[in-house]
Amino acid sequence: MNSTMTVLLLVLVVSGLVISATIIFLRKVIKPEGAPSGPWPYYAKKVLSQTEIMFFRQLVEAMPDCVVLARVPLNQLIDVKNGVYKRERQWWLKNINLKSVDFVVCRHADFSIVAAVDLDERPHARSRTKSRALGDAGVPLIRWHSEKIPDVVAMRAAFAKYAQKMQ
Repeated sequence: MNSTMTVLLLVLVVSGLVISATIIFLRKVIKPEGAPSGPWPYYAKKVLSQTEIMFFRQLVEAMPDCVVLARVPLNQLIDVKNGVYKRERQWWLKNINLKSVDFVVCRHADFSIVAAVDLDERPHARSRTKSRALGDAGVPLIRWHSEKIPDVVAMRAAFAKYAQKMQ
């Protein structure tokens, strides 16, 4: 073997060792091996705030022939139409990722969507993306402000325009 080949072989071996050591180090830093032996640092939270609980109960009373679901991610309600290319599809899905609605009212028989409901605690927090995505998918979105929650009769009236679709 000539000296150039020896040097090249030595460089490859050293590079391989450096890369292997780096990978092992990063695995230990990024993902420790095994779970900690003590308790994990989680705690149980309430799913809904007091205002949301009150609103949920009224909504259930207003829509007795329906199922009411709370905190539903948009990607469980709508999807991208067939025929959209993969990259474009991923962009549209990313557009609704991490967005949710406070409540979804579904038909009892088949769980199809009657309407989505958002309880706005801060009017400026409304999402145009959410409204547009749901609207274009044909899902009605009803918004109520948390300080002006309608009574059961007013809730029923708000859903009345969707009653034909419910039957």
